Amino acid sequence: MGLKHSKYVYVRRSDGLFVKVRVLNIRFNKKSGLKERGKQIERVVFDVTDPSRYIVLPYKTSKPPHNSIVIDVSELPREIATIIETV
Repeated sequence: MGLKHSKYVYVRRSDGLFVKVRVLNIRFNKKSGLKERGKQIERVVFDVTDPSRYIVLPYKTSKPPHNSIVIDVSELPREIATIIETV
């Protein structure tokens, strides 16, 4: 499965498997949330604690792609963490 412009992350579960999660309105490979408008640069603030930003996909794997972003399940909001553990 592709990663499609850093819109997806892999989340490490407690049993050692990884679950693919889509993160809305965020791109991890961009420079720290800076957005350029003409000559003016403004900082875009992302609320990573908002559970509506995450879409948990029904894919789990034991070995994520080598170029993927891997985060731990404890770094996500509780609502999303419970969904990830049940996939």
